[in-house]
Parts: sequence; C-alpha cells; structure tokens
Amino acid sequence: MVLLGLLTAMTMQTPALQNPTLKEENGFLRVVYYTGTGTLTLILPDNIEPGDHISGTIFASEKDFKFDDLQIDIGTAHAVSPETNSYRRSWTIPKEGAPRLGVTAWLTTGRSLGTSYIPLSFPKPKPTQFVIPTFMRIGSPFVVRGVFDGDFNNTKLQADELSIPIVAESPRQTVGIVPSNGLPGVQTLQVVEMNQDLKAPCRFLNVNVAVPKVSLVKNEKVELTLSVEGILDLKANESPIIILENHTPKVVDFNGKVKHFVVAKPNSEGNFVQKFLVTSLLTGNFTITANVDPGIGTKIDVK
Repeated sequence: MVLLGLLTAMTMQTPALQNPTLKEENGFLRVVYYTGTGTLTLILPDNIEPGDHISGTIFASEKDFKFDDLQIDIGTAHAVSPETNSYRRSWTIPKEGAPRLGVTAWLTTGRSLGTSYIPLSFPKPKPTQFVIPTFMRIGSPFVVRGVFDGDFNNTKLQADELSIPIVAESPRQTVGIVPSNGLPGVQTLQVVEMNQDLKAPCRFLNVNVAVPKVSLVKNEKVELTLSVEGILDLKANESPIIILENHTPKVVDFNGKVKHFVVAKPNSEGNFVQKFLVTSLLTGNFTITANVDPGIGTKIDVK
C-alpha cells in the first residue's frame, strides 16, 4: 500500500510553481527548486558519467523542512538516503541513456517541484593524479579531483584542525565547503579516500563584495567594494583571480562588463581592495557575485 500510494503521488503531481534553475560553478552543479514558501538547493558533481555512483546534498531555506517529504530522481535512478530525514542522497546513474538526464523533484504530497536537465560526460580514463586547489573561498564549495568511489560518506577532508563538510562526490572528484569559521591564509588540506591519504598546502581566502544597497532607481549609481583577505606574503605572479559576475546586466551596468577577472595582488597590509562603479539602467534589484579561481593546484600521483 505504501508503494501504491507513492506511485499514485508520482502520477498525480500538481504543476511546479516555478521552474527549477541550474548553474554550473567551478566543478559542481547547483540546482534550485522553488517550493512556494522557500527554496531547496541540490549540489551535485559536474562530471557525471553513465554508470556512476554519485552523492549530493540538499540545502533547505526553511529551517524545519522535512527531507523525508522530498524525492529527487536523476533519470530513472531513485535517490537513496543514508538515514531518516537526511539531507544527503546518493544515486546510481543508468549505464545507458540520453546525453542529458532530468533531475526531477517532488513532494510526497504529490506536488511537483519541476525538472532540470544535467549533461552527462563522455567516459574518460581513470585519473592518475589527485589535484588539490591552490585557492579556496571561505564559506564556499571547492573541488578536489582524483579517484573516489562516489560515496562521500567514505571520504574525509580536513584543513589542519578544521573538519571540511563534503557535499557532493563522483568517482572523479569530491566537493567540500570551507566552513565560515575557517581562517584566511595558508592551510594544509588532508584528503582521505579508501587507501589514499595525502596532504598538500592550500590557501583560504576571505572574499567580500559590499554595496550600500541592491535596489536602485534608473540612472542611480553606487560603489561596489571587493576585498580579499588571506593573501599575505604572496608574490604578484602568485595572486588569486577573483571572478565578479553581473547576473542582472539588463538592470545595471557593471563598469562596462558582465564579468571582471580581478587579480588580487596584496597591498602593503597583505590584503586587496578594489572599487567598481555600478550604474542602474532600470529601476530594480541587481545581483553581482564573486567566485575564486582555484588556481593550478597541487598534483599528487594516485598510489
């Protein structure tokens, strides 16, 4: 009866209130579903291949959201939860199928949250090296490439004494998030996966984008300030690249570009500050975000 009820709910879904959105970001996928009272954000690896076992994480904007009420399928693969009311899920991707797969979410009440489509990668040779990024932004995801089993419950990431939460994994990469209490500057990242236990230096960056307000009237101008901490003692040719992106180019002009690639060279105090002019083209809200280029990384051979 339980299975029958679930199948009935699947076939009697009410339409989604708003279509989900998909964005590829520095090695991972971010799928956002809209519930009408909040959002559900699914983080997945971005290099999914046919036959992969993968893991992902769901973030709910509503504090008391019941994750047992949510089902997410990738193609014909049903999500598996490690425990009751878990925000962590895993899937085994079909070995045969289309070059892209629908990621469909619905609530057990029968209401659909819609479908987004993610691309599948062509099968590649098994990696021979791990690659640990040079730069990681505090509070944001980062990607370690290498050889994994796709189950992030079997993986450990740690920076000195700081445990790093893992939010997604495929057989070729794991995705962690630098906690907000991470300290800017040089760290030693440890990666433990199966029989692999390796360490490499990395650098945590505190990146802040500040504006006096995000709602402007037509022709109004504001100053955006980009500041970066954690770059003390870096040489100019070792400086990180910060990517600023205007997601609302029809609403504001951002110094004449949609994207700015900023080389964050340390000043005399070991930090970086640069200001940009934002000019409103229309009355409304605007969004400008910052991402950190991971750099060339440290490469370590697989044992």
